[in-house]
Amino acid sequence: MISLPSYLKHYDEKVKLERGCKGFIFLILIWIAFILPRPYWSTIPFFIGHTNLSELAIILLPFVYALYPINKEIVTSKEYILLKKTILVFITLFICVNVIQYLAYGGSILDYIRVNHFFIPLYVSMMLIYMGPRIDSKLLLMNLLLCLSFSYFLSLLWFFFDIEITPFFAGSRVKEDFEILREGRIANVNSGFAYIALVILFLISSYRKHLQIKPLLFNALLGCCMLSLILQFLSFNRTFLLISIFFLFFINLKYFKFRTIVITLCLVSSIGASLYFVYNHSEAVQKQVEQRIFAVMQGQDALLGSVYYNKRDILYQDYLKAGEKYYLLGVPPNVAVTEVFVDGEYRVVNVSDVSLITIFLRVGIIPFFVYIIFGIVFYKYIYFIKTSNSFPISRLTRLVLIYSLPFMLLASFNVDLLVRHNTIIFISLLFLSVRPSFIKRKNSMLK
Repeated sequence: MISLPSYLKHYDEKVKLERGCKGFIFLILIWIAFILPRPYWSTIPFFIGHTNLSELAIILLPFVYALYPINKEIVTSKEYILLKKTILVFITLFICVNVIQYLAYGGSILDYIRVNHFFIPLYVSMMLIYMGPRIDSKLLLMNLLLCLSFSYFLSLLWFFFDIEITPFFAGSRVKEDFEILREGRIANVNSGFAYIALVILFLISSYRKHLQIKPLLFNALLGCCMLSLILQFLSFNRTFLLISIFFLFFINLKYFKFRTIVITLCLVSSIGASLYFVYNHSEAVQKQVEQRIFAVMQGQDALLGSVYYNKRDILYQDYLKAGEKYYLLGVPPNVAVTEVFVDGEYRVVNVSDVSLITIFLRVGIIPFFVYIIFGIVFYKYIYFIKTSNSFPISRLTRLVLIYSLPFMLLASFNVDLLVRHNTIIFISLLFLSVRPSFIKRKNSMLK
């Protein structure tokens, strides 16, 4: 009896797993995790209070992903080992600091579970990156795009037709959603994908042939990105509007050619036409445009008055006071950092809207610097690695990460994209579809 070579056995097992029931559990979890526009619509009781189906699915993602066979060619490469080490050091420090906090500050174990609950997206994304690419990249990307598209469609449907999905509603957060709706703003927990979508649209429009994108994937990318951008613009997020202007200026400055200018004009025109239509058919949207757009266009004083003074300046002062006092080990879990206005009342919180400050306040200065080192190592790995010709989708995802990460880092100084939002998970899922040049297809069944 002739036995197969070891590498063929490895890929044969991988194919069987991906085509079997176990292999699709990970993709099912992606749908459960990201399909709902607001995750607390599916709130369920939990031993520390409440959780939701989306959050449980996110927690299970790395554990189910571990069922896939290890791609030893990637995770044992020299380029990847440093990335794994920084992740391991950061997670170890994070756990050790929490143990030291418990011994030094005291308090209940449940307090530490609750305060670390905000960091679930960061934990999950780091675990996925640590395990490395294992799943078929095209299958992963298609399911993520379809899931997000459906989520955005639900948000738009709910926004324009005021549809009440009562069985999913739970708690006072529903009241907040309807208040946002009446004020003319739209809400979706996956809206951070728009920072990635903006880059994808330019890449697939300018370099479709070079990236070898097939029609089915091209349509899925185009549909998801357009829905994402429309939804984000309807949220009237001034941070995203400002980042979009920076990106459009950068992309036209770097690639100054007729095609890029045309794509920019088409994108601005389509988004502008959508907003114009909504503006003329909704008094609530008119109110938002006047408050958040026209007021800012009046000048620098209007911009600072609407964004910074009496709002951000107070928060930053509170962050500075807490950082000066608890810079070594971080803020105790039962100590409030600042107050925010939610559901018509002020609530104390111990996290911030700035990703790096959130890390610093929670676990102190040492993990803070390790997290920065992790970001540098991660970007360096993506930037310098050469993708495999056998996996054309890797070219796209690598370029998307290279161009979008700097702008998301800039946005994270006002929106916590890189710690508490689902955006950090989207980054890790895109990373899982990047295949280095030394990876070849050894089995035609992996097409």
